[in-house]
Amino acid sequence: MRRALHALVPSAAFTLACLAATGCGGSSSSRSAAATAAGVSSAATTATRLSPDRGRPGTAVAVDVIGTGLDLALGARLVSDAGAVSTLSGWAPVTSDLARATVPATTALGRWRLVLETAGGDVTTPATFEVTTAAPVGSSTPSTPTAPPAITSVTPAVVSNDADRLVRLAGTGLDASTRVDLAVSGGASIALVVSGAVAGAIDVVVPAGTAPGVHGLVASNAAGASAPALLTVRNLALVDQPGAYAVGVSEEWFTGADGDPIEVRLHYPATQAGLRTPADPSGGPYPVVVFGHGFRPPVLAAGISHRTNAWIADRLASFGFVVACPDLSTNNRLVGSGATGQANSDRDAEDLLAALDALALAHVDPAHPLSGLLDVDRAAAVGHSRGGDASLMAYARDRQARGARARLRTAIAFAPPATDSRNGNAPLVFGDLSRLPVLLVSGERDGIAEPAEQRAILAQAGPGSLHLVIRGGNHSQFKDSDERILGDSGANVALAVQQDLASRYALAWLIREVRGAILADRWVGPGGEAERDAGISAFNRR
Repeated sequence: MRRALHALVPSAAFTLACLAATGCGGSSSSRSAAATAAGVSSAATTATRLSPDRGRPGTAVAVDVIGTGLDLALGARLVSDAGAVSTLSGWAPVTSDLARATVPATTALGRWRLVLETAGGDVTTPATFEVTTAAPVGSSTPSTPTAPPAITSVTPAVVSNDADRLVRLAGTGLDASTRVDLAVSGGASIALVVSGAVAGAIDVVVPAGTAPGVHGLVASNAAGASAPALLTVRNLALVDQPGAYAVGVSEEWFTGADGDPIEVRLHYPATQAGLRTPADPSGGPYPVVVFGHGFRPPVLAAGISHRTNAWIADRLASFGFVVACPDLSTNNRLVGSGATGQANSDRDAEDLLAALDALALAHVDPAHPLSGLLDVDRAAAVGHSRGGDASLMAYARDRQARGARARLRTAIAFAPPATDSRNGNAPLVFGDLSRLPVLLVSGERDGIAEPAEQRAILAQAGPGSLHLVIRGGNHSQFKDSDERILGDSGANVALAVQQDLASRYALAWLIREVRGAILADRWVGPGGEAERDAGISAFNRR
């Protein structure tokens, strides 16, 4: 019997990015509707607000434009109800959700609506700007300050960059008209949106995707600027840069689906890298990934085991996931008894679900090193080859059994076969994937489960699913070594390159589907980097 204990309520961060977008994570199907053969259309481009949204006559105002698809806009202008036009200068998209420009000092009194200029035509937006002689809303100081502001505290002092983050600055001379800049490496700075003000404090928005590091926050007004206050930004979103955490590794035993003891190797965010080093509690509880290794009968082991997946497990752990790699080799012995590949993957799937149950127990066990740090209700199943089949099966079963309370939010399969070579190449039965988003990754030269098999699985998957083919990759290099598995073709790409491509886009997929960070669309969304990467020879979307 599989062990189960509790369902943990997932932690959630409600961010301003959700207010400005059509959704917060989940399947990419709703986002793909905005794609065209030439990329994302201008219909996906709009602005929801300007910050600040008002100014005084005769004064140029630097504004932040908040919206979606702003990187597709070529420029912007303000249009009055009477049809007058005031063109913004210095139009500069920062991300798809943020652009910067300047409202000219010649803009006349009144209320103006923002119009974005795109290759597909003009887009009239809900964002407005008002030129007025009235004091700024929320201002608690005279319009002409007599002293520069000062920042005495920053709360929180550490934020992650996978979503917009609210940070409160306390001090003197701070009000809704204060300008706040975040100084980043290389001498650049970001003008932050001031989202609210109370007596002696203002709230600012640190945008998703901000470069990681220790940065200076500087508040300024007409009288001058404050001394810098420090803010640390941790990288949980930029998959082409190192993650925020050191990685610890440990091994322990849990009870498998049939009651047998199974060893599991854990990779987790740690205070320092190494074996059994202390977990880092600062970002917990962490989402969980269960990883199924490939088929490992005694003769064809070829470096496959629950200990040969550091290429992806360490990368995921450095970005704040706990990765559990159970030893599924006992299930592989089923095939030696004449059982089918379907039976093997069925057993693997049940053990992946049993691993989730064991982690739920560990989460509430005060004696466990990861106690309180395991969010099994934000989880994913990932696997290679037959372990990839198992990840898809576990995903479908978890959704069928638990419905809206399902723990697995997605599955990723590297080079999974679609047929059962032990049963006359009959199609494998995965369960109902028709509404479930999955990521499938192939090696172009795979001699064991060629890309056509993954395309067959994609045809069964839900809207928003994605299939990537690594140029020159093979079946064997989805593990720590390039030792070739019997029957595979030689790769035409280095092991490190295949592993980097596969783990980068898998990480981006998990950041979006498990964490709900829409910033990851930059890599795996329609028109994203995966579609333009020279290392990807083909991609298919469902």
